[in-house]
Amino acid sequence: SEEPSGQSKRAYGVRQVESVYFGTRKSKNYIRLYDKRQEQIDKKQNDIGYDLWRLELESKESFYASSALYEKISSNNDLQ
Repeated sequence: SEEPSGQSKRAYGVRQVESVYFGTRKSKNYIRLYDKRQEQIDKKQNDIGYDLWRLELESKESFYASSALYEKISSNNDLQ
């Protein structure tokens, strides 16, 4: 049986915590926090040279983010 959103927490990593998950993919809200620097090293053998963590929220409900927040996020092109 599925745990309610917020009740399920999992952490993964070989050398240290590289990913943390809250909830499940079927939960109303699912949150992923992961080490983007380590992901770049693992996938592209490219060390960007600084710590960078990415936070993602998947929601089955609508929510509002201000246009100022959207523009700040959109203007960050460091890894593109």
